[in-house]
Amino acid sequence: GSCYGMAVTSILANAGIFNISDWQTGSEYLREIEPISKDTNDDTESLINYYFLTQFTTEIQQAVAENAYKDDSVILSELVQSLENGGNPALVCFSGKLYDKLNGGHAVTAYGVEKGSWVKDGLLCTKRILIYDNNYSEFSDNACIYLNDDCTKWCIPIYKTGSVYHENDHINLASSDISLINNKGFINGTNYSSDSGFISKMTSESDNFNFSISKIKEVDGSFSFNGAVDTDEIKIIYPMYADSENKEFSMLLRDSTSGYQYTADNAEAMNISMEYLDSMYEVNLSNGKSVRFTPDGYVDIEADISSFEIKSTFNEDMCNLPWYTVGVSGKYADSVKFEQTEQGFVMSGDNLVNIIVRANSDDINTSAVFSTSAEKVLIYSIDEKTIGVSADTDGNGSFETELETGSMGDIDGDGNITSADALKILQSVTNLSQLDDMQSCLADIDGDGMVTSADALRLLQYTVGLYDEL
Repeated sequence: GSCYGMAVTSILANAGIFNISDWQTGSEYLREIEPISKDTNDDTESLINYYFLTQFTTEIQQAVAENAYKDDSVILSELVQSLENGGNPALVCFSGKLYDKLNGGHAVTAYGVEKGSWVKDGLLCTKRILIYDNNYSEFSDNACIYLNDDCTKWCIPIYKTGSVYHENDHINLASSDISLINNKGFINGTNYSSDSGFISKMTSESDNFNFSISKIKEVDGSFSFNGAVDTDEIKIIYPMYADSENKEFSMLLRDSTSGYQYTADNAEAMNISMEYLDSMYEVNLSNGKSVRFTPDGYVDIEADISSFEIKSTFNEDMCNLPWYTVGVSGKYADSVKFEQTEQGFVMSGDNLVNIIVRANSDDINTSAVFSTSAEKVLIYSIDEKTIGVSADTDGNGSFETELETGSMGDIDGDGNITSADALKILQSVTNLSQLDDMQSCLADIDGDGMVTSADALRLLQYTVGLYDEL
């Protein structure tokens, strides 16, 4: 599960970035390090896992995005040329369908090129890129990347992946650039930078491909379609990690200044995220129809009596509140809009009853619950630990009515969070009493949409000081 970390640490060891003997006394080669187990090599496992996570840094993700707009033949030709000219071992990541069925990816280390003649699954190959594959303890011929003469066709037989097998299989990354590979690294880490423009990314965790993506633009507070997304602008990629349950895929969108709308052919469960240079959004819907995003802080959803959760996250210089992430969740909605303004977040919708607001920054996690018959509210900061909500009850555009809010965990409404509140949750779980809708919102401490004994446990742990915040 840590293939990327294994590949990266192997390259860094080869480059002399760290000494192998530092991780196991007396070892000179990586192969001499004892196998990782629950009782040994905690430091080694920790190092590998740290570097596994570096693939999620913006710099690596943008390098992957840039490669998505290159043909595999160009990427592989450049890799072959570098290795043939004595270049350093390279990090190679590929994704698509593995073993003809599994959406995902893998990371390996390329270290040389051999010429010859091989036939692999009907492809006549004249060269192969030699691969150290961390999934195997010994060299495997079928783990190599096999290429035809001009690198326009490729395959990795052991994974049944490559252009020979599937049109969308892709080389995500092929680089020997240590400044990129060791970006934000634990040992002598670098701060990689690129002159390429930012590529925005929309990610879906659904396996439904019956949807459309359109550009949108805002004029005087109204949105209009700005045309379909060109096929040259959008690229679909799979993550560089594999999971038997993985349904995730991403749509890279070249124009990062545009707003985008995702529309499903039929209402469905949606888990959609959108990443821009300075902002990121997450939307979860139980029965959604469409989602719209813009880079300056606007999200709206259309649904069919759906539960919803919307989160907006901004870089520090884009935040208008003390928190860099603010999210709202609720139920039974057909339409919700959530937009950052200078005063805070304006939320509008057809059912603003029992809405949970959560906000956080590095050191602060806070929340509130409100209900109103109004269709529009302003969510703002009273102070860094207190969320305020005011409503536009007369529809004149001003938020003149301050709403009463409940505090997460204060089930009995006495203004204090005590073991008595945890007892009320447990009584509800065991059917000794019932919580009303507002109390159920206040009792959902872990935010999973259910009230369970886990919520009571977390609340009790908070009351005895094991947690500083709920």
